[in-house]
Amino acid sequence: YFEKSKAIGKSDWSRQPLTQAQCRYAAHDAWGAFRIYVALCEHGVKIQADPVRSTGRSGTVARTGMRRTAGQRGDA
Repeated sequence: YFEKSKAIGKSDWSRQPLTQAQCRYAAHDAWGAFRIYVALCEHGVKIQADPVRSTGRSGTVARTGMRRTAGQRGDA
């Protein structure tokens, strides 16, 4: 468990170089996403990522489709 500061999350991420607090925030964010991915995989959720696409804003977003594999709870 770790706390993420809303002030850091809303800070100016376009300004270079990033502050140590911003780097720590980004690292925690990435680590948290990785741990969620691992937990989902351990529960049999199959992750199928689409190629990264442009959002029309500054930056990109990856769309992720998730589906359970056959034989999991809730499957017929």
